[in-house]
Order: sequence, then C-alpha cells, then structure tokens
Amino acid sequence: MRTTYNNIKTWFDSWEKDLIELGFAKISDTGEVYIPEEQRRNFINMDETCMAFDGSDGCRGGRPDAIFYDPNLPRLGKGTAKSGQTSTLITGSSATGEALPPHFQFQTAAQSEDTMRLNNKMFEWIPHITGKWGHDDEHDRPCSFGMNAKGGMDDAEFQKYMETSIFPLYPNARDHPGHRVMVKADSGPGRTSLSLLAKMRHLGFILYPGVPNTTAVTQETDRNYGPFKTQFRKQP
Repeated sequence: MRTTYNNIKTWFDSWEKDLIELGFAKISDTGEVYIPEEQRRNFINMDETCMAFDGSDGCRGGRPDAIFYDPNLPRLGKGTAKSGQTSTLITGSSATGEALPPHFQFQTAAQSEDTMRLNNKMFEWIPHITGKWGHDDEHDRPCSFGMNAKGGMDDAEFQKYMETSIFPLYPNARDHPGHRVMVKADSGPGRTSLSLLAKMRHLGFILYPGVPNTTAVTQETDRNYGPFKTQFRKQP
C-alpha cells in the first residue's frame, strides 16, 4: 500500500527538500525550515470531485459514512435514479485562505464543440470569487466550465483549465526564486503531461503531487471541502 509510514515520510522529506531548492522555503539560524509569510500566497491546493445527480456515490473525493450491519442479514442496495449523469467540480484555495474560482466539467453527448449547449441561467446563482492571489489588489473572478463526453477531466481539459483559470490568477509569476507558484493537486489525467509540465515550469508554475491517499488530517482539500462533498451526496 502507498499509505505506509515510510511512503508518507518519504513524501514529506522530499517536500521539504523541494521547497528549499525551488525558493519557497528558507532555513533559519537554528536550522529550522520555514516558509516566509510573503510566500504563502504562492501556494495553491486543488482537488476535483465527482458530482453525481442520480443519487450514486461516485468514486472520487468525500468521506463515506460508517455503516454497521449484520453479516447474517441481506444488505439492501441504495435506490438511485436510472440516469447516470455526473459532472466534475474542481475546488481549491491558497495557503492564505483565498478560494480558487470553482470549475465545472459537464457531461455532453455533443460530437463537436459547435453543437455543445449549456444553459447560462445556472451561472446566475454562482457568485464570483474575490481575492488577490498574485495581484496587487483584490478583484473578482467568475467560475469556469468545460464539457466533454464523460463529464470528467482528461489531458486536454486539464491543460485548458490551467491556462484559462489558474495562470491568470498570477500574472507576475515566472521561473525565478520568490516568483514561482506551487500548485498541489491530486492524481488524475493531465498531471503527467510533459508538454503541460514544461509550459508550467517555463511560466513559473510547479505542479506538485499532493500527499498520497491518507486521511482528512493530512489532505488539505479534504479538510476544507470534505464536509461539502459528503453533504452534497446525502441530498435526495
């Protein structure tokens, strides 16, 4: 299993080493590694989760309820709608507590971009996100959305998400110590795309894998958004 003590320790040791080499952290006179206050805005944690509207649980994100049962009795299945429509939601925040504009990835049966349709009225109920991120002053950013056949991320959609939603948040980012942006993400499509990783590094963005699947104590996004994902799936 990936969640052994040695694997977790290896991740944190590598994290400390990389923070120093990339210019995100410094070493104090006492030998302690610390992250300067001005660097905290340059840390982003993001997570994607399956949003199922048919009553099913999906298989991404959230924390399932503990259920006690008698093995001698039959276990009844959970009633769900026959429709299998799902979408993906990407949420996140910076280390200073500023929320990232949410991204919705919807499912569509359209065979080309010209025939894709989306009801814009739904976005009237989604507020803009206010923050500074890498800007000098606060400003508003809207949510973003994408569409594909499965309603989930793939290599192309993840790259478009980074280019249209994340890069604009840090217009002054560049590949130089003190100006880089650390983007921590879970595993998934697009994370190992060499073309995207090269482009991000050139622009000063470092895509870093999050802590392996452990518990809500060490997963930053599960601590922030885990309760929301759990409650969403409880709704009829």
